[in-house]
Amino acid sequence: MPIANELPLNKEVQIELYPLEFKICFKCGLGQVGEPVTAKRLFEDYRYASSTSKTWVEHAFEFTKKIINEIKFEKNDFVLEIASNDGYLLQHFNNSGIRTIGVEPAINMSQKAKLKGIETINEFFSEQLAVEIRTQYGAPRLIVANNVLAHVPNLNDFFSGINQLSDENTLVTIENPSIINILNKNQFDTIYHEHFSYLSVNSVSGLADQNNLILTSVEELGTHGGTNRYYLRKKKNGESDKKVYEVIKNEIERGLFDRVIWEDTSRKIQKSIYEIGSWLRQKHQSGDKVIGFTAAAKTNTLINSAVHDSKFLTMVIDSSVEKQGRFIPYPMIPIVDIETAKKSNPTDIVIFSWNIYPEIKKLIQSEFDKSTKCWILIPEITQIK
Repeated sequence: MPIANELPLNKEVQIELYPLEFKICFKCGLGQVGEPVTAKRLFEDYRYASSTSKTWVEHAFEFTKKIINEIKFEKNDFVLEIASNDGYLLQHFNNSGIRTIGVEPAINMSQKAKLKGIETINEFFSEQLAVEIRTQYGAPRLIVANNVLAHVPNLNDFFSGINQLSDENTLVTIENPSIINILNKNQFDTIYHEHFSYLSVNSVSGLADQNNLILTSVEELGTHGGTNRYYLRKKKNGESDKKVYEVIKNEIERGLFDRVIWEDTSRKIQKSIYEIGSWLRQKHQSGDKVIGFTAAAKTNTLINSAVHDSKFLTMVIDSSVEKQGRFIPYPMIPIVDIETAKKSNPTDIVIFSWNIYPEIKKLIQSEFDKSTKCWILIPEITQIK
C-alpha cells in the first residue's frame, strides 16, 4: 500500500509501497500494523487539517464546553494538546481566556495554529519533550490527546511522557476509535500505516498501569464510528470507576481475545473488498459515472484495496486546499474541488468519510443535481436516502 496521507502532485512521481498488515495481541488486546513506517516519514508533511470538517470542529467545541464546566481553571492553569493540528480545539479554550500550548510535529499544521494565536511546539511528543515542557511551563491542568494515540510508534514512551508532565491536579483525556469497530463493524478502511496501533480499553488500561497512571473512566462516543474517550490521572490520585470494568468485560465478550472471531472478520473484509470492486465495475459498465467525496486516509486504503482502475472512479472531491490538485495513489485519481466535480455531471457520489456523512450529504444535495445518488461503502454498500 502507499502511505495514506501522501498525495502526489503529479502522476509521474514514483510511489513507494509498503506492506500493510493488521495484527492483534491476544494477551493485551492491542492491534498494530505489521511493519511500521517511521513517524518522521509519515507526519512531517501532513495533509489532514482538522478544521476542514465542521462536524469535527463542533465536536471539539462541545468537549471544550463540557470540560470547562467540570474543571475550575485557575489564573495560571493551562491546557496542553498533543497533536494539536491546526488549532481546531485549542482555539475554543483560547476564546474562553484559558492559556493553551499545542504540540504538533507537522510544520504546515503548526503554522496554521500559530496564525490563530496558539503557542505551538513544532516537535513530536515524547518523554524527553515532556520533561522539557514541565521544566519550562510546569504541569498542565488538562492534557488532551485526541486521535493521536494510534499514530504513536512507542506507546510506553508516550504514556511515560504523560506521567512526567502530570502532577496531582492534572486530568488527561484521550480520544481514539475502538478496535472493536474493525472486529464488529467492518471498518477495515481505518487500517493504514499512520495508525501504528488500534486501541481497546483493555490495552489502554494496561499501558496506564505500566506508567504510573490509572484509567479512571471511559466514555463511549459516536464519533468516527465508535470512539472511546479515556480519562486518566496519576495512579495515586484516582481509581477506576464502574464503567471501565464494564467496557473491559464487554470487549472480551465481543471477541477481542477470540482468534476464531478475528479469522472470521478477516474473511468478511476480503469479501467486502471483492464486492466493492465488483460494484464499481458494474456501475461503469452500466454507463454510470461514479466519483468520490473526501480524500481521507481511509479513502486511500479502500481505493487501493478495491479500485484498480481510475476509470471506475474518475475523481475525488475534497474541501481542503491542502489536497486539491493532488492525486490518490496508486490508481492516480485526481483530487478536485466541488466546482470541478460539478462539471463532470456524476450520477453517483461515494462518501468515503462515512463517519461524517450527514454533513457531506447535505453539501452534495445543495451543490449537485437532485438525481445524483449518494453512497457509503462501509460497513456495506448502502445508498443514503
